[in-house]
Amino acid sequence: HFMYGANDLIAFHVSSTAMINKYEIHEKWCEIFYLVSGSGTYYVEGNAYELKPGCLLLIRAGEAHYIAADMGSIYERYCVHFSPELLNSVDPSYTLLLPFLNRASGTMNYYLPDALTSQNVQAAFDTMCERCRTDDTEYDIRLQICCQLPPLLKLIYDMYQKRSAQNPSIRSELANGIIKYINLHLTDPIRLSDIATAFHYSEALLNQEFHKVMGTSIWSYIVTKRLLLAKQRIENGEPMKQTAEECGWHDYSAFYRAYRKQFGSGPRNSTSHPE
Repeated sequence: HFMYGANDLIAFHVSSTAMINKYEIHEKWCEIFYLVSGSGTYYVEGNAYELKPGCLLLIRAGEAHYIAADMGSIYERYCVHFSPELLNSVDPSYTLLLPFLNRASGTMNYYLPDALTSQNVQAAFDTMCERCRTDDTEYDIRLQICCQLPPLLKLIYDMYQKRSAQNPSIRSELANGIIKYINLHLTDPIRLSDIATAFHYSEALLNQEFHKVMGTSIWSYIVTKRLLLAKQRIENGEPMKQTAEECGWHDYSAFYRAYRKQFGSGPRNSTSHPE
């Protein structure tokens, strides 16, 4: 077992008998998840994928995901989170990132490699992380991971090209529909009652069904998505107060508090001024 962490790269190999189910949306990371043992369901943007040993899942920035692992068995997995900029020197065109980027949100996240490819994928993870089990310096550990990441991405890219590992998700039609509705109306003055009316559900039942799939409430999902959109716009130089209002906050101080809670610091652009 190991763990390496930096501001642009995280890699770990862990196993446990329990899994804390946590709803997440990555701000900038791409994630590679590989299951060695265990079972459960991996939800991505309202689509459900069956977890089984040897399966591989790809998550990109902005995709809401949530793991519901079955209890009572050993849950062992490898996971690598990396910033796309890490590949700038070896793959400036980001060809190896096409499996992450060249698809609709919440689709084609899941690969179930054949036996040989699965062995190669696990071997790539083992090679990537073998130094993390030694007393090597942090620099040596990082070097090992960074050198082995492109070959692992090339294996994934080959599977993506062949389309041989595609497995359709088991769609939750209701959650999937809600997510599409939210993304379509993300900057509109959307209310939970509007969504409930659109889908002919009570607000309580709608939230209950959404939480089963996504691990969070509808409103929490909306707020997170709006904050990510606001952050992107602000970092592109758009005025902070205008962006806050266009993303659903008419009170800038409330936006600032939500932003700081989500990202750990207040919003900043090239001018660092809210006006």
